[in-house]
Amino acid sequence: MMYLPANLKKYRILKELTQEDVAEFLGITPQSVSKWERGESYPDITLLPALANIFETNLTRICKQFPCKGMFRKKISSSLL
Repeated sequence: MMYLPANLKKYRILKELTQEDVAEFLGITPQSVSKWERGESYPDITLLPALANIFETNLTRICKQFPCKGMFRKKISSSLL
């Protein structure tokens, strides 16, 4: 099972970025980022390394499920409400 949509949103929030910020970094539309986060579509595979760089993580953490740690869990939970 892929956890890409939830992880994209999680890491974007952790980095305090908007969908517009991510879109600008990648040269795409904010609507594309929104669709990825909702699981309606997926980013082109060639964009995954750039996403990992933006979020300062690796592809494994973007594509798989990892539990949130400490203070980040609270920040994410409150941001999703």
